[in-house]
Amino acid sequence: MQYVIQYCKYYVINLKNIKISQFDRPLPIIINAGWINALGLIRSLAIEHIPSISISREKFGLGLYSNQTIGLHCPDYRKSPEDLAAALLELSCRLKQPGILMPTDDLTLEALIQIDEQISPYFIKSYPSANLLDFILDKYNQYLSAKSAGVPVPFTIAPEKISDLDNWPEQFFPCVVKGRRGKQFNMTTGFQAFLIKSRRELEDFYTATAQAGVIIQEYIPNGDDHLFGYSSYISSSGELLGEFISQKTQQIPRGLGVMCRGVGNSGAAVGAQSLAWLQSLGYTGFSYIEYKLDPRDGQYKLIELNARSWLNQFMATLSSVNFPAIIYHSCAGEKLPPMKKQVDGVEWVSWMEDVLYVLGDIIRGRFNFREWKASLPHGRDVLFGWKDPLPAFIIPLYLFETYFNNRVKFKKLLSHNKQNLSQHDSSG
Repeated sequence: MQYVIQYCKYYVINLKNIKISQFDRPLPIIINAGWINALGLIRSLAIEHIPSISISREKFGLGLYSNQTIGLHCPDYRKSPEDLAAALLELSCRLKQPGILMPTDDLTLEALIQIDEQISPYFIKSYPSANLLDFILDKYNQYLSAKSAGVPVPFTIAPEKISDLDNWPEQFFPCVVKGRRGKQFNMTTGFQAFLIKSRRELEDFYTATAQAGVIIQEYIPNGDDHLFGYSSYISSSGELLGEFISQKTQQIPRGLGVMCRGVGNSGAAVGAQSLAWLQSLGYTGFSYIEYKLDPRDGQYKLIELNARSWLNQFMATLSSVNFPAIIYHSCAGEKLPPMKKQVDGVEWVSWMEDVLYVLGDIIRGRFNFREWKASLPHGRDVLFGWKDPLPAFIIPLYLFETYFNNRVKFKKLLSHNKQNLSQHDSSG
């Protein structure tokens, strides 16, 4: 019953029949409002009665079906950022105050970089400058700059050609291959990263994915519960206005995936090194830095920096650090309350992805009913709200479309690569 009361207390804004022109105050604009991280922004703003606009390029984008935001569909701008520029400029004509942009994914950041000069006069940005964004979206740049700032990093190379793979030490197998910039690798393969066990496998995989741009990274042993995140918001004047430290307890897929369970844990010693790195970059805006605790030397080593909202940011809101509200008040020039310390121990769960995690275990023959029953999550999910239930019913359609498309893309990629290798072998 307490769980029900909590949700009824939080989700009270209903914007279903409200027009944009009715608002005199600045409005936060969430781009792309497709997935759970966008819903976390919407819910967090609704807690403080801050109305928002949600733009989605996907027909099943969750923001289009929430009654706590004004949902707007726009063309898929991933290959044509001008479509996003046109949508934002048209929207600016309907706003009485400059909108506050809150991007949710790297593909949106890529588009915003390209249209920066067009939209800057009409909007307030909650993310870094276009030049800095362009730099840090390249993950290899992240590792080089973090290392120079004293942040521990795993051994990493960025191969430009297949002969560069000779520089990968034999003792660092298995290794991790992931995209070098943004989500191009994810769009090509359908996955965030791959674990590679041998040099031959590395060469074959690189041949298949090199056009997407990759980095190869030392694999850090330890379970998923040794992954930690440092989230922060730094104002345009360089003031730290909020910070939050989280710990993954489970992710999908295992080992290399996205969080489906997590908990607030300020005990992880990642704050000082994160702030030192961000300050060395001259970073302002919202960020999430992920680390993995290396059992071999006890260091928290960099996984990546995200210059935007992240999947489980609603966990921070439930832990007394409401980043979307902080960002809004800061960007709108409104008075901010004193910075709050996080409440540790609040568990977050993505029930839909948790179900997918269980299904994966069943398919692989790893499922143990007793272990599953003992580990049932007790955390809160951002997905369902008693005052705003529709996104929970839309999400299966979103997942089906996304996962199906991703797997089809990667199967085509591997099939094409095998055909090329076969032709190469026969010609040789």
